[in-house]
Amino acid sequence: MRVLRIFVVSLSALVGLVLLLSVGVVLVNLRDQALDPLAKGYLEFADPSGLAGDDPAFAFWAFDAPKGVDPVPVGRAVWEAYEALARANPARLDWTIHAPYPAQPFQFPLDLACADAQSACVSTYLAHASKVKALVKSDQYLLDRLATVDTDAHWHEVAPPASPGVPIARLADVTGVFSLSLAQASVEIEGGQIGQGVARLEQDMRIARRILGASDSLLSKMVASAMLRRTLLVYSELLSAASGQPPILAALDASLARSAGDLDANERSLLAPMYYEARTLYNLTLQLVSASTPAAADWRDRLALWATPFLLLPRATANLEASLWEVEAPMMRASTHDFGRNQRAIQARFATAAGALGRPSWRSAYNPLGKIFASNAPDMTEFAARVFDDEVLMHAVKAKARLMTQGVRFDQAARFLEDADASCREPYSGAAFSWRPAEAAIELPGRGSHAVALVRVPLRAT
Repeated sequence: MRVLRIFVVSLSALVGLVLLLSVGVVLVNLRDQALDPLAKGYLEFADPSGLAGDDPAFAFWAFDAPKGVDPVPVGRAVWEAYEALARANPARLDWTIHAPYPAQPFQFPLDLACADAQSACVSTYLAHASKVKALVKSDQYLLDRLATVDTDAHWHEVAPPASPGVPIARLADVTGVFSLSLAQASVEIEGGQIGQGVARLEQDMRIARRILGASDSLLSKMVASAMLRRTLLVYSELLSAASGQPPILAALDASLARSAGDLDANERSLLAPMYYEARTLYNLTLQLVSASTPAAADWRDRLALWATPFLLLPRATANLEASLWEVEAPMMRASTHDFGRNQRAIQARFATAAGALGRPSWRSAYNPLGKIFASNAPDMTEFAARVFDDEVLMHAVKAKARLMTQGVRFDQAARFLEDADASCREPYSGAAFSWRPAEAAIELPGRGSHAVALVRVPLRAT
């Protein structure tokens, strides 16, 4: 009997302690803190350029519209429908709108694709030249839609509303058509239409760089970075395919000199995506604390939904996220050299600051879920590294073109790279690229997870 009494008292004490702690957490978190000026600046940032009614960027929102449908007004209607839903409830879960047209998504043929991360599939395009030409003929209207990015001098991305779960523009279709354009350029150059194919390659380069420099959303920036990387790999593979063909080599070398200049501040910067992501994450916290209880929810779900507003405070979480991003903000407009020199130190500072938020402490009673949420904010320096690695690849491909057009011998390649000018040197440090004789390749120092490691260069032995 005494044992039972001890057990009941112990259990009661444990339950009381849990209740006491729960009440304490609820009392501590009864009131959200005010937005500090730093977080307020992130959340109130607005694109000053505005949106014209005929902005060609709206075409991305209806890129899968059938032939004969003008994608600009239809895309604007789609975007405005999502924007209206976001204004009514920025934390909504249902983004259903009336479909304005029967969708015809672009399907890039599997037999023209390749999974090799170091390749742009040029050999596959050339082996299926007739299929590439047939696709170009049937889907010219999609290539024309893509070309508006280049032909309109004021093109700027129309980003999705900064809300969690909102649908995005048809970027998958855009990248598929972009690959078709690269394939068309490859087939034209190999088929003797050198000037026409090179002009198309330069257009593709400008399109990738325009999207990279004029986008606010992180996803669009990363898609554009991948497009630029793929364009440079096409140049590299076409150079290899043209070994021993001086007219093509000279045309590609001159094209790179015209179109592959270093990235500018807008192309390198990720400040705009930081503002966009801050607003999206803030709206996500609003969504989590204002979610309605489903009729079929059990007691655990109901308890979690009841407790969430006490454990996840939107404004306090926004303050924490803004303080983390301020660690990275100075790097977002850095030169490639400064980025390469300081990236690892910045990443270490970010990881330390984020880890301090996620560790349990007596301070965790205040906004505990918010601290965990903020500690998992994306590390922007990894995304920036992919953009800077494109610039490294750009320099390496220009060095390859120079080696091949000047007829440098295999045993002279290392010395040639040592004496190269700044446009053909590694931009992170300004040092010469390393020559790897065993692979007959230029070695690239990467900073991001998608860096190209080697650019192979077919050189004559004597």
